[in-house]
Formats: sequence, C-alpha cells, structure tokens
Amino acid sequence: MKQLFKESKKRIFFRLFISHFLIIIIPLVACSVVYTESVNMETYAAKSQNNLMLSQVKDILDGRLEEIQSISNQIVTNKRVIPVLNIHNYKEGSPDFYRVWDLCDNMPNYRLTNHMILELHIFCKNSNIVINSDSAYCGMDALYGKAFSYGDLNYSGWSKLLYSGFYNGRYFPSTKIKINDTSYSAFCYMQSLPYDNASNAQGVLTILIDEGPIKNMLERFNIGKTGMVFIADSEGKLISSLSGENCKITPSEIQSAIEKKNTNLPEKVVISSVKSEMNGWKYVSVIPEDLVLAKVKFIKTITLIMFLVSLAAGGLAAFLLTYRKASILAKVTDKCKGISDSGSNEDKNSEPFKFIDKAVSELIHNNMELENRVKEQMPLLKAAALRRLLFGEVQDEVEENVNGIFSLENNPDILVINIYTVTEEVIGTYPEYSKNNVFIKETINHSGLPQHYLLDINRKIIALLVVLEDTGHELAIRNINETLEKILTQLEGSLKINVRFAVSEIHHGVRSANNAFEESNDVIDYMKYVREKSIIWYSEIPKNSELYYYPVDLELRLIGLIKSGDTANVKQILSKIHEENFVRRHLSSEMIHQLIYSMKGTVMRGLKGMSYDQSVRNEIEELDKASTIDEIFNFVIRANVNINMAMNDLKMKNQNTLKKNISDYIEKHYSQSNLTLEMLASDLGYSVPFTYQFFKEVIGASFADYLEKKRIDQACEYLSKTNLVIKDIALKAGYNSDNSFRRAFKRIIGVSPCEYAHAVNAESKVSSQK
Repeated sequence: MKQLFKESKKRIFFRLFISHFLIIIIPLVACSVVYTESVNMETYAAKSQNNLMLSQVKDILDGRLEEIQSISNQIVTNKRVIPVLNIHNYKEGSPDFYRVWDLCDNMPNYRLTNHMILELHIFCKNSNIVINSDSAYCGMDALYGKAFSYGDLNYSGWSKLLYSGFYNGRYFPSTKIKINDTSYSAFCYMQSLPYDNASNAQGVLTILIDEGPIKNMLERFNIGKTGMVFIADSEGKLISSLSGENCKITPSEIQSAIEKKNTNLPEKVVISSVKSEMNGWKYVSVIPEDLVLAKVKFIKTITLIMFLVSLAAGGLAAFLLTYRKASILAKVTDKCKGISDSGSNEDKNSEPFKFIDKAVSELIHNNMELENRVKEQMPLLKAAALRRLLFGEVQDEVEENVNGIFSLENNPDILVINIYTVTEEVIGTYPEYSKNNVFIKETINHSGLPQHYLLDINRKIIALLVVLEDTGHELAIRNINETLEKILTQLEGSLKINVRFAVSEIHHGVRSANNAFEESNDVIDYMKYVREKSIIWYSEIPKNSELYYYPVDLELRLIGLIKSGDTANVKQILSKIHEENFVRRHLSSEMIHQLIYSMKGTVMRGLKGMSYDQSVRNEIEELDKASTIDEIFNFVIRANVNINMAMNDLKMKNQNTLKKNISDYIEKHYSQSNLTLEMLASDLGYSVPFTYQFFKEVIGASFADYLEKKRIDQACEYLSKTNLVIKDIALKAGYNSDNSFRRAFKRIIGVSPCEYAHAVNAESKVSSQK
C-alpha cells in the first residue's frame, strides 16, 4: 500500500476512481429523480385505487339494478297484471283461476341474467293473492311466515309495510329474510301497482335482492380495523355496509364530511366517494390514512436503504476496480514492462430470469384455465345472448361480439320460429313441460335444419333462431316448410300435446332478430284463436283491422235464448255470427280476441242468476278457459242442452212449489197493467219457454187466460163490495182503460160491469128485506 500511495500512483488512482465513481453516481442521481416521481405517483395511485374499486362496484351493481328495473318494467306493463289486481273473490276453480296462472306462466325468467335476485312476488291487495315466479298463493298468510318472512316483521307488520304508501321503485335497506327455511341477508325493491295510479294502489311488486354478492365486492376493500365501506341511496339511507371491528365513525358522519357540513372526524381517514348517475346512490369507502400510505412509506424506506447500500457498494466496487487497474498502471508506469491484462468477474444474478420464467408459466396456465371456463359457460352465454338478441337488448357496439358468439359471418338472412305447445289442461306441471320441451328440442336438433339456436321463452313457447343458407328465399321457405312437416310427423303420437310453428318473415342480419321475434309472437296470438293449421307464416295472418260483427240486438237475443234454453235458435244465431266474422270478413287476431271476450260476457250475463245442478255450474266454470271461437260456440250449445235437462228435472220435482210461487206472484202483481210472462219468469228465475209449458201442462191454462180470470174475479169483488166507479175498478184490476175492462168483463162474465153491479145490488136488497 505504501508503494500504491506514492505521488505518481496517487494521481492515477484518483483519476480512475473518479471516472468509475461517476459512472455509478449518474444512474443513482437519475434513479433518485425517478424515485421522487414514483413516490408521488404511488401516493396518488394509492388514493385513487379506492375510487377505481368503488367505480367497479358501482358499475356492476348499476348493471344488476338496471336488469332488475327491466324485469320490473316487464311485469308492471304486462297486460295480464291489471285483470289479476282487479280480482276480489278468488278461489280455485273460479273464472279468475286462468288469469292468475296465465300470469304465472308469463313471469320473466330472471334467473338467466341476474343471480342476485332471490325471489319476486306480486301481492294483490283486493284478493290477497300472492304470485311469485313459480306459483301462486290463495292468501298471503299461506306464504308469509311459512315460505317467506322479512326481518322481524310479523304478518300485520309486513302487510302494513306493503300497503302504507305508494312505492315507485323504492329500495329498502338490507335485513335478514327467510325463504323456504333458508336465511339470507337481502334488501328489497318495491313497486306499487298499477304504476300510474298513485292514489289507488291495488298491489305491490317486491323483488328480494341478495346482499351476499355485494358483501363479497365490499370485502375487496382493505379497510383495516377502523375503516368502513358502505352504499347509501339518493336520500342518504343506508343500503349495505361493511366496517372494521374497531370502527368509531358512522355513515351519517361520513356523509356530512363529504358534504362539508362536518369535518371533525375522530380519526384521520381517506374518504373516497362515487355517485351513480343511474339512481343517485353513493358508494363510499373510508380507509385509515396510515393504511392507505403504508405501501408508500414502505417503498420510500426500502428505496432509501437501497440507495445508500448501492452508493456504498458502488463506491467499494469503484475502489476495488480502481485499485487493481491503478496497480497495473502503476506497475507499467514504474517498471515500463508491458501490460498485464486482468479480466474483471461480473456477477450475473439469475433471479430476475427465474421470476420472468415463473410469471410467464403462470400466465399461460391462467389463460388455459380461463379458456376452459369460457367453453364451460358458452351454452349459458349463448342463451343469454340469444335472449337479448330476441328481446332487442343488444346494443350497436356489441353486435360484433354477438356475431362471434354465434359464429355468424357478415350479416346472414335469419328467421325466428316460435314453437307453441297446446295441451288439454290449461296449466300443466313443470316436469311435464320440461320433458316435452327437451324432446322437442332433440327432435329439432336432429331434423336437418341449417344453423339454428333454441331458447325456452316460457313453459309453452320455445324460440328457434334459424340462420339461412345463401340459397334464395323461395328455396329456403320450401326447405323450412318440408323440415317442419317432418318434425310434426315425428312428434305425432309421441307427445300428449299439439305442437304448432309460428314462423316470421325472412330478415337480413342479426339486428333484425327482434323484429322477426315480434312477428312470430303475432302469429302465436293469431294461432290461439284460429287453430286450423300447424304451420303458419307471418305473411299468412290477416293484417287489416276490420271490426268484428256482433251488434247489440243480436247479443240481447242470444242472452234471451240462453236463458230460455232454446238450443235450435241458439245454433242459428251462432251460425250467423260465424258466417259474418269468419267467412265474409278477415279479422285480425286482436279482433278475434275482442269477439271472444265479448261473447264470454254475453254467456255469463245470460246464465247470471240461474241455478241448476252441479254439472251445469261446472261447465260455467270452464267457460273462462275457452280460447277459440269454436270452444265458445260448443260451450253455448252444450250449456243450453244441459239447461233444458235441468229445467225438466226441476219441473218434475217442484211442481207444487212452483205452482204456489206463480199463484202468489200473480196475486201480488195482477194490478200492474204491464205484467207479462217474461217478467214473471225472470223474477222467479225460470226460462220463458219452461214457464209457458208449465202453465199449459200443470195449471191447465195459458198465462194470459189465468191472469185475465184473476183480474175479472177481483173486479167482481170490487163491484159487489165497494162503490167505486168503473174506471177506478179497471185500474185496480190491472187494465189500462175502462173500455178494455168492459170488453174483457163481458166476454168472461156474459154481462157488462154495470149490469153485474145492478144485479148484485138488487139481490142484496132482496136478501136484506127478507
């Protein structure tokens, strides 16, 4: 060392040392600048991370709530809801039975798109009916406290909550609920029905939303032991929250701090808040400041230590390198003996390469696992995409994704076929429908149809989207018809149901799938009333809005004939209605529906107040289930036959009672000049033909003769016992004028009323003289 630090060697050493050390100092200075900026960025990133996570939670929950709102809109605008709300006296087997179960069948299948919904109910105020996605309850007490309960509310408390006000899409805070003996933490969405009548709410739609997925998202926030994260609605009411075990801050204090009404919080915290533009909900995270900046402080400490260590190590390495090179140069200078090369050994650290290798391997593994999961979920993804496509919920920016999901190239021609199943029963069991639908779909998949996709719309309808080959429309239509005929042949005899195909027009591109689906639905509406063909295209159904033929006078005649049981004339009237509406006119499905609805009302008014045997009453209960004009006609004819039979039985069993009732009625009303056989039959609840026959066969006189004899007998009594004038006696006996009375009296008695009175008075005088 002494030789090293000689004067000549000192100059060489310090020159080499400075040059080596500068090479280390320059990157360290640059790193210090980068470090300062990195710390600032990391501090900002740490504070904005919570905002990003809150935005993610908001976007996910907004999407789910938007789907819930969409489901609610489908229900409140469903034309089947209002008739069910107007039901007052509901019982199984009543005419309202079909309306309730028809609504059940057409409830939205929310489970395909929104797993957060636990259950939905429609509570009907008038009838106390409760309808959910699978069934209906005849009374709310059959559901509440047994299959469902809400928090600590009893039956009366829940009823009060439902009907205490008008709810327009209101969310209630989370609470403990129980569904079929399973407990959940959930919050409730309520919409009063009808939605446009706030002064007279007749029911409430409730949707129970599972809080579990929301809690899972909130648990991603690192809130420590003193922080919290919560969701509040637009009015500041708490929807869901998660807090540390030692948290001393309340959500109301946090909201005051956000609004700058109160900044004196008990702890230093970092508050992040985002607001939903859709519903005004606030998503707030409250993280202790030390927890947020802990990572920044750790980076700062590690970086400073590494900087100092690197500086010291760099200085030592520079010293050693300089020492060796300085020794060589010193030897060269001092001894001038050539140059002795000395290689330096560089330490090549292999750890970064191991890290990269490990990271790439994990990335490949995760990618393969994600690909497998996508393949597993592809059927559900296709089903959800197809439902959105048919119901017009696909936006322009995701159209290319839809093409990719269904492997569609460009914009091919498509059509939609709704497969409609018709059973003998109005409502079948779910396993039966599920089994039938599976069999139908398997038959279609093996039928040779071109590229196609199937989706269960409800228990009775399966939607079939067919992607047509580029063969021309005429050939495509012929091939589709031939294939559908073959499918019908295969299904014939295999199922206990009738299968019908409602086919839309051919449309171009997936954007038109919703239009094709709506056309197919229109065909189904037409099929429900006219069941002449099993395959009907949209082009075949009437498009005009010609009104149906059913004048008031014809309706009144039909009501009278129904009451009288006159089957022959009923058939004649029905034949005229059929000819006018289905031969001379081409009615749309809507007009046919209105005609059926009007005729149902006619039949019910015709049978109103008539009480026969149980078989007739059972047939009347079946009337509301009729859905075609033929069923209505057949019911009217069958009911008339049974009414005649019932009236004949009644005549045999109750002759004496009926005879007394008729006698008492005429005794009470004979003085009414407008008294007719129709009035008597209507008031006593019998048909006019039956009453006419009863007078003829049992009483032995016609109604007119019997009534006239009664009136003349009463007139004779007035003439013999009173001093009333002829005009007053005529009115009391039920005649409009004294002239008609005089003619009737003379025809029956043989003398005029005056002659009869004189004769009676003379006889009474002779008797008194004796």
